[in-house]
Amino acid sequence: MSAPVFLVAGALAVKPIERPRASFSAALAGAGLALAALSSLFAVWLGGRWTGDAENALGTDNARAVTLAKRARSVQPLSVEPIFIQALAEQLQRHFGETLGLLREATRLQPENKETSSTFAFGTARASRSASSTASRSSTVRIRATPNTPARSSR
Repeated sequence: MSAPVFLVAGALAVKPIERPRASFSAALAGAGLALAALSSLFAVWLGGRWTGDAENALGTDNARAVTLAKRARSVQPLSVEPIFIQALAEQLQRHFGETLGLLREATRLQPENKETSSTFAFGTARASRSASSTASRSSTVRIRATPNTPARSSR
């Protein structure tokens, strides 16, 4: 029963502790660190959202998928997932040179990642097959053309 009385008496008897005022530069540094942490978390969320939107746009609007993947790469420069999605969108648009460049970039970015090197090897083989099939189709069209009929291009 006497504990609350002693608590109040002790609180009244003790002199308040004087804290030194925080300087403006310390408050500014703390605010800067908090802003950096929040923007880092926001960048991860935003990059993931843009990557997901780019993945959803694949096959229907490949140009938009490329744009969204580029945005995701701008806020997450060390992630290879937006690079893979951009490479796939470029491949669907038949931009094989861009596809190989992006896969090479992913391999350069994360050389120890087995997924990047195997995807680059697969993309290289696929691009060479596509290029050779396009060349053989165009030569087939030219061979089948009669002398009086001009050869049609395959595009």
